[in-house]
Parts: sequence; structure tokens; C-alpha cells
Amino acid sequence: MSTQSARIFLFRIHQWIGLNICIVLGIIFASGTLLVFANEVEAWFYLDRTSAAEQASSPPTYGKIYDTLHAAYPDARIYVLRKSSGHDLLGDRATLIAPGGRKFEVRTDGATGEILGASPVEGVKAALRAFHDSLFSGHIIGRLAVTAFAFALLVSIVTGLISYRRFWRGAFRLPDRRRGPRGWWGGMHRLLAVWSIPFLLVMALTGIYYFVAEFKILPKERLTAKPVAERMEALPPGFNGASVERAIEAAQTVFPGFQPGYIILPLKKHQGIAMAGKADDTGVTLLKNTILIDPSGYSVLRSQSVAETSILLSHKLLAEIFHHGHWGGLPTRVLWFLFGAIGTVLLFAGAMVYASRVAHLPRAGTTAPERRSAFGSLWHGMFIGKWALIPAAAIVACIGIWRYVLM
Repeated sequence: MSTQSARIFLFRIHQWIGLNICIVLGIIFASGTLLVFANEVEAWFYLDRTSAAEQASSPPTYGKIYDTLHAAYPDARIYVLRKSSGHDLLGDRATLIAPGGRKFEVRTDGATGEILGASPVEGVKAALRAFHDSLFSGHIIGRLAVTAFAFALLVSIVTGLISYRRFWRGAFRLPDRRRGPRGWWGGMHRLLAVWSIPFLLVMALTGIYYFVAEFKILPKERLTAKPVAERMEALPPGFNGASVERAIEAAQTVFPGFQPGYIILPLKKHQGIAMAGKADDTGVTLLKNTILIDPSGYSVLRSQSVAETSILLSHKLLAEIFHHGHWGGLPTRVLWFLFGAIGTVLLFAGAMVYASRVAHLPRAGTTAPERRSAFGSLWHGMFIGKWALIPAAAIVACIGIWRYVLM
């Protein structure tokens, strides 16, 4: 096979894959893009005011936050306490469990510890994440269906780079509208692809990682310990903010200077208090020291330093932060939002390249053009499996309505 024939063959693969995944993958890209700031959007909707964390000379301790939450919601169980990084206007977060078992999230001021507002855990953010992760199903089949598109995305990237000769040309020039719809959409598709290649590769590779992880090939690593003596309740009598501070002090005997990023309080009678955070000697790292503390006697049940963290857990953390754009704080989240939007438009532009290419082709056996709409051209060109999209979309919609509207 000649070089030219190989490029034509790869181009046809690129076109076929793009044509058949553009609709579903475009929706997945759009949902992931919205997820980047879904937490902020939902918080802004429910908060009464923003945090004054930038004015804080002495931020509230975990103990003070615990006491504030317990006083405001005496019947709820405080489950997770999480400090925001930097001066977050949305404050610190806490997850509580109402008497009926429903979780809700409370924001507290990073400067004073006062409550800013509460929002349901199963809100718009959770629904969007459930769709993006597993098409609302929460099942391995849904997660595999979503992550399988990562393989198609990777093949599409590789075939596109090979089949489009000198793909980098025009990277700083907008396409000329005088070239007509096909030329303009083709130029736009190439322009967006060139600038988003690093982002698309990250999405493809992390998506493949998630796909493989679903088969349990990669062992999970959790901070576990032998069960402590079972208590009468999940937390011992009189447990309060001072108890939280004592648990942190116990952790600091193992990790000097330890500052927990989050604290998970036990829900069962034999569980310990789990913490994760950085210590003074960890340097610049994405990993955290983790520790389990007995809530009764404040003894250390188990600890794991950054140095003891396995390569497997490091790779899992890297996949998480790079897929969601959290590796550089707010700047990278903004960048990921922009690239997610570009990726969504890129898929649409590729679909329009195909639609404009076949728009004026004659019908079989005639010289009259098809005169189909852009969507009609796409639908006509997709392989027979497209008909499965209709019942699949109906099933996904029904699951979403059942879980997040009717429940």
C-alpha cells in the first residue's frame, strides 16, 4: 500500500469514527464541560452570601466548624468536613446526613465559620456527574459505555494527525468564508483540533484508564485497619469540636505539622476518623498523608505517608485531577472549561464537514441533489447501529427522570 493510499484509508477511518460518535461524544463533552464549574453554579444558587475568606487572619478550626454545624443541625449526622484551598468565596464544605438518610451539603464562611447556606447533595451537580460518568445508571454497564468512547477518541486523534498532512498549518489563521461551507468548516475543524490536541489526548488516556479500572484489574488501595472496639454509637458520647481537635493533634504526633484537607467521621460503631492532608515535610506534591484515629481513645489505628503511597494510587490520583482539570487550581479549571467547549464545537465542526461534503451529491441513479438537512445527512451516513441510539436515549432519559425528578 502506498503512502497516499494509507492516508486515504486512515482518513476514511477518521471520518467513519467521527461521524458515528459525534452526537454521543459531543453530549458527553458538553456535560463534562459544565461539570467543571457545576459546584460553583449550584453553590451560588443556594448560598445566602459569599465567604470573606480573603479577610481572614485566623480561619476557623475544624472544631469550631463542627460545633457550628451541630448547633444549627442538631438532628443531622456530620459526615465530612472539608477545608477549601486558598481563599474560596464559596467557603468550606461539610456533608451532613438528615434523619431520613438524605445527604445535604452546608457551606461555612472561611473567615468566621458562620453558615453561608445549604444545598442538596443529589442536586443538579450530582445529576450532571451521574450522566457524565454512567449515563445516570450508576452501574458498570453505563460507565463502560461512556469510557469506551475514549478508545474511539484516541483512534480518531491518531488517524486525524496522520491523514491530515501538515495539520499544523493555519494554526494562527481563521478559515476563509470565501471557500464555501465545506472549506470553512474544514478549516475550523483543523484549527480547533490543532489547539486542543493535548487536552483531547488527556481525555482519551484518562478515559481508557477508567475503562480498564472498571474490570477491577487495578487493585484498589484504601486506608484500612483492624476494627476498633465497637461503641454504643458511631461517635462516643459528648463528641464535639474539641474532640475533633484532639483527633487532629493525635495525627500531628505521627505527621508533624499535619493539616487535614478533609476529615471523614465514622458512620458505624467500629470505624475510625479518617483524615488526609499535607505535612510540613511533604514539599510540593499532589499526594497526601492519610491516617485513621480512634474516636474514643484518640489512638492512631493506621497511617500512611506520602513516601509510602504506591505508584498505583499516584496514577489514580493523576488520572482524577487531570481529567477534571484540578491540577492547577482555578486557572486550569478555566482552561479545561474552555478546552471542553472547544472539543464540543470541534465535534460539531467535523460533523458539518461531512454534511457540507455530501449536501449536494446526487441521489443514487439521478442527477438531483439529496437536499437533506445537516442532521439528515449525518443520520443518513451513520451505520445501522444508529437505530440503537433512539431506545438508548429513551432509557437514559427515563433513568434520569426516575432518579433525580421523581425520587
